[in-house]
Formats: sequence, C-alpha cells, structure tokens
Amino acid sequence: MTSSGETSGEARHGRRKRQEIRAGSSEVSFRVASREELLIINDDAEQNRFGARWSSADALRRQVSDNSIVILSPALQNDGEIDHPDSYRCFVWFYSIATGHPAVSLLDVATSTFSGLREASSAEQLKKVARTLLDGYPLTPLE
Repeated sequence: MTSSGETSGEARHGRRKRQEIRAGSSEVSFRVASREELLIINDDAEQNRFGARWSSADALRRQVSDNSIVILSPALQNDGEIDHPDSYRCFVWFYSIATGHPAVSLLDVATSTFSGLREASSAEQLKKVARTLLDGYPLTPLE
C-alpha cells in the first residue's frame, strides 16, 4: 500500500490487470447454464462492451442448441477500467447446431453473473463435467 492508501499502480491509472486463473485458485469452478441464461449473459456482455461474445442473440441461437447444457469455467480475470464491471473470460462448452457436435469457445461473463449461476460441485456433477470435457470439444469461433 502506498502513502496515499492505494494498493497498486492499477488504482492510480484506473485499470485492473488481467490475471490468469490458476488451477489451485479459489476462482476455479464449473457453472451450468441453459441457452436462455446464455442469451442473458451475452446481452449483458454486449451492454458492457465485453470483447468475447456472440455478435447477436440470433447468432447465438443459430450456434447453440436449444436443449444444450452449457458449462462455463473462468480462464482469466479480465483487465479493464476500475469503474467497469469485473469479468471473467470463460471457457464455454455447448452443443453446436452448426456442426452437430460439442464445441468450446471463450465468452466474457461479469463475475457477479458468473457467481449467480448453478455450480457443478457434487461428485456426480463434476464427473459429468469431466466426461463432457474428455469427449473432445474442438475450439469454435463465436459468430
């Protein structure tokens, strides 16, 4: 902490630093969402001008199956202006309408929104997440 009470140079410049989420971090978790919840998350990302998002609700609807169970897990804490909402850049796994196969990409999610999603935390839920991840999702660009 500096004599002015600041904890780092970030506060002086009004920006947060991007930070990778490491395996042992308390921020590591898997959250589950429906396509409808994903539409809300994407709308929030658009309103906050987050970089990693679908170009529109229609693009998301064209790419993500209606009955897809969506899994999200943070890869990093995004940088940005201090007065801008905190957000994670998350891996997002879903079933793709376009390819007919599972897919994974990246999506920016406000940390408050992420925290409000259902967490896969029981042994059975985590086994399902692991199986899903092991089934081989190719990286898919967002439309």
